[in-house]
Amino acid sequence: MAKLDSIRFLAGRWAGWVSQSPADWMRFMDTASRMYRYSFPDQLLIYAQRPNATACASLETWNTRLNRWVNRGAKGIALIDDNQQPAKLRYVFDVADTHARYGDRLPYIWRVEGRHIPPLLAHLAYTYSLPDASSLESMLSQIANQVAEDYLDDALYGIEQEMTGSRLAQLPEARRREIFHGLFESSILYETMRRCGLNPETALPERTFNNIRYFNRPRILGVLGGAVSNACENILMDIGREIRAIDRENLRIPLAKRENMVYNDFNVVKRESDTSEGGNENGIDVSAPGRLPVSE
Repeated sequence: MAKLDSIRFLAGRWAGWVSQSPADWMRFMDTASRMYRYSFPDQLLIYAQRPNATACASLETWNTRLNRWVNRGAKGIALIDDNQQPAKLRYVFDVADTHARYGDRLPYIWRVEGRHIPPLLAHLAYTYSLPDASSLESMLSQIANQVAEDYLDDALYGIEQEMTGSRLAQLPEARRREIFHGLFESSILYETMRRCGLNPETALPERTFNNIRYFNRPRILGVLGGAVSNACENILMDIGREIRAIDRENLRIPLAKRENMVYNDFNVVKRESDTSEGGNENGIDVSAPGRLPVSE
């Protein structure tokens, strides 16, 4: 119980730290963009304990499903499992904490490359009923705007329930709506751009996130972070599926090669080859099951 309490305290302390400045929030989002399959509370704890993590999974997943050993003495990343009562800690390990054994598989990490752009833009325009865009950045901006509009009222209701004691509570309702909408939309765009290998700072400089300081309480930050996390997970999972579909079509993988592909419990393709490709690996498709309440 003492360990659980210390991890809860750690989460609350880091919630305060990531909302101190735009730069702090952006650094957190860099980690969250790689951990998009995790809930906001999990993302926050991963950032607090291992900000450079790239692919996290449980000991069982590494040892039995991916056939990799967790290094002796490796320190797990503690996450809070509130899906059962009493709550308890569960641990995940980054791929850097593991080593290969015969027949091992690394997590599949999708990357957006030039050949993906035309069909991906067409897919996203159809999926979100949006006009064609000239660039991926433009398309992601349209999607972020649409998603923020669609879920704004629900998220604002959560804000109203949790804003007691925050700086946001001192503002008029119209101003609260403006601030939340701006941060919600910009954070979705930042994380999706980062995960897709784009440079979000060009479109979203630090001043874009100046209002993060209003979210100076863990519970109210949890509403914003949870909304952003859920939105980005849906968008990025769809992009990842489409990229895999494009690769299967364009690369015309031989049948014998296809038979070496396996699907794990997270519905992610694992390839026994392609584990040493270059390029930007700024995203993962391995995550632990379960979602935690955003208010945590």
